[in-house]
Amino acid sequence: MAFVDFRNVWLAYNDELLAKGQFAVEDISLQVEQGEFIAIVGRSGCGKSTLLRLIAGLLEPGGGRLQTPLKPALVFQNPDHQLLLPSCGSDVELSLPPQLSRSERLQAVEQALEQVGLAGFRQRPIHSLSGGQKQRLAIAGAL
Repeated sequence: MAFVDFRNVWLAYNDELLAKGQFAVEDISLQVEQGEFIAIVGRSGCGKSTLLRLIAGLLEPGGGRLQTPLKPALVFQNPDHQLLLPSCGSDVELSLPPQLSRSERLQAVEQALEQVGLAGFRQRPIHSLSGGQKQRLAIAGAL
């Protein structure tokens, strides 16, 4: 099974636009295999961000079929738009499955922080990080 599988996916932001035939994305079919890298390019307003929001599950398609075996995550261009909690560890922990035990949660947080070069930053306040460190923290949350 493909990592991302779109079949004839479309989205109109409201019924009025749908009635006018104005779609945010229209009849998208796409398969991305695990480990494959792709680039999505196009002019401003052509639906690139909408497509990524559909993949991440932030938007529901109006029709068609969309399948992803894992829960994808987005990392915004500006990390300040997605870092919500006061400490690095609490922000990474926010994205973890709720069924994990406390020790599993701590281990997952430490592992994600280590993967992005922020080992030992679990208690560090987010406001004290540099811009690059905030970007790495946002990636750790996605991991």
